[in-house]
Amino acid sequence: MLGLFDGPAPRVRTIAASAPFLNALVAALCDALDPADPFALADCVVFLPNRRAARGLMDAFADRLGGAALLPAIRPLGDLEEDPEIWGPEPLALDVPHALAPFRRRMEIARLVRARDAAEGGAADPVRALAFADDLCRLLDSAAAVGTVDWAALDEVAASADLAAHWTRSAAFLRIVTEYWPSRLAADDLVDAAARKTAMLTRLAATWERDPPARTIVVAGSTGALAPTRALMRVVAGLPRGAVVLPGLDQDMPEDAWAQVDPQHPQWTLKGALDAL
Repeated sequence: MLGLFDGPAPRVRTIAASAPFLNALVAALCDALDPADPFALADCVVFLPNRRAARGLMDAFADRLGGAALLPAIRPLGDLEEDPEIWGPEPLALDVPHALAPFRRRMEIARLVRARDAAEGGAADPVRALAFADDLCRLLDSAAAVGTVDWAALDEVAASADLAAHWTRSAAFLRIVTEYWPSRLAADDLVDAAARKTAMLTRLAATWERDPPARTIVVAGSTGALAPTRALMRVVAGLPRGAVVLPGLDQDMPEDAWAQVDPQHPQWTLKGALDAL
């Protein structure tokens, strides 16, 4: 692999799928930093997809360095809370609302489903309401991952679909999350947990794009499946001491074959990430 910080930005690297990813990442970081500076690693920030990967990277550093070293700040991308070690003394989420607890969201949306069933003369079945609430919660989280969703288009779909009556009922049912739920959250200055994570990633990307940090920043292991994550990866790849390390990108595929990669192909998500970067 090309040195992490060699050459001009944007710096996008990859580690082959056949290699132990975290061990290879540790080796690349150690090779790229000044071995004479005992604080070189400690001045790094490494973002990984989740907590499990973060713990694995700590173990990989222990194997490489013998268990006694000043390690980088290692953070999962899905858990960006207030952390002066990363963003400095100014709070990153100064105007990002707090998240509503997932269990409370589930119960409140289930109550809305039961109320709607009762209003339409149906049985207010709590088990059915919870099942529908879980589906609606997954829909909200998927929408947050995309970044922006045009909910108003649902009515157009309902009007143009062959099964107009079915789609009309579905669109009306989804107003629970497209109209009422945002108003309910805004009333208490809250957001869904997934929407808060999206806001934090977006805020971090905007902050670093406006004021690029001089310290070493690496985003590693993410396929860039989510739009907010791609936005942060794009900014980090262009930082003075930034790099993005993709997992298992196929570098030997011919150009004509790469052009035909579709959503069924295992490289599809990485292709989308590269386009965004």
